[in-house]
Amino acid sequence: MSIRRMELTARVKRQGGGVRAVWLRSGALPARVTIFVHGFKNSEYDADNAWRQTHELLRPLVSPSAAASVAHYYWPGDRFENSVGSALWYFKTVGTAVECGESLADWIARAALQRNEMVVQFVGHSLGCRVVLEAVTGLAGNPRVRVGRVILMAAAVPEGLCHKGGTLPGTTGPEELVLYSRADCVLKMVFPPGQWLARHPFNDPTPARGKWRAVGYTGGPNGRWHRAESSGYKHGGYWNSDESVRRIARLLDTKAPQVVPFRVVAARCSPVREVLSHVPLIRWVYRRGG
Repeated sequence: MSIRRMELTARVKRQGGGVRAVWLRSGALPARVTIFVHGFKNSEYDADNAWRQTHELLRPLVSPSAAASVAHYYWPGDRFENSVGSALWYFKTVGTAVECGESLADWIARAALQRNEMVVQFVGHSLGCRVVLEAVTGLAGNPRVRVGRVILMAAAVPEGLCHKGGTLPGTTGPEELVLYSRADCVLKMVFPPGQWLARHPFNDPTPARGKWRAVGYTGGPNGRWHRAESSGYKHGGYWNSDESVRRIARLLDTKAPQVVPFRVVAARCSPVREVLSHVPLIRWVYRRGG
């Protein structure tokens, strides 16, 4: 396997902190690159751990002749070093995701001025999918940048924003694959109130048609995506699952083994175990009370 890695960041510092303009922290800028974007409440350490395992799983799937380039994009989804503070700050972090997506699009557009054409692809998870979609929208119509394929995993994005008339209606260019799950309790139970708060105090756009449910929970809106596949995964089960990694391998290398449909196991949302694992303060209260 030959996957060259580079690092992009929009973080003021490695743990917590604010947003800065995107810059290339390591590696050489290629003409074709796939950008990995982590989700909400992930520190660089968390993202690195997940991506290290992803690359290990990719190793036997990508052919030795492939010359893929992957950029790890770090954005301050963990507003504070304290995970409790970050969890309670979700509604403000939505605005940070929008800002980081716009900043990423600007950086790619500037980088493309150095060559005739630049091809970018994206793999995003959770609120990182909002970063991805904002970047893709910002690049629409750029004559020097072609967006190839996009994979959105457990997307914490209101499906109403992706309808025609929303702020992320899509274009005819990139091939977008949505991996969603009805077993994702975080998107079912925590996302709607968090998104409502993001709208009302902080003016995130109101979803078209009043559709507040997450793309990563429903797979919708119908007709918006090139393909939507039900995974049956919990919210954190994407980066290092065999099926997801096979799809990433195909994105990086057209000679990778053909993917097969997800082996979806019937599962129901388990609020206590899934939701509390992503809301540290509630988990602490629950344990103290138990």
